[in-house]
Amino acid sequence: MNDNSGFEPETRAYLKRIIKSIFITLPWMMTNIMAGLYYEYAIIGEKISTGNILFYSFFLVSFAALVWYLLKLWKGHL
Repeated sequence: MNDNSGFEPETRAYLKRIIKSIFITLPWMMTNIMAGLYYEYAIIGEKISTGNILFYSFFLVSFAALVWYLLKLWKGHL
């Protein structure tokens, strides 16, 4: 099959990794910013609430999953 897109296969794979990285990171960031700042779960008031604990737990677990995904993506395993 002849590919007339003008990109070499390595360049195309590199750009796909960049696009995948952006489109997985942006929703993760927007979700955490919305939950943390808009709904104020990231702000600890007079005492730590259940919402704070759940937010920070979700944040840490999802951040670890995001980093794992990005490392696998950039090492070429995905």
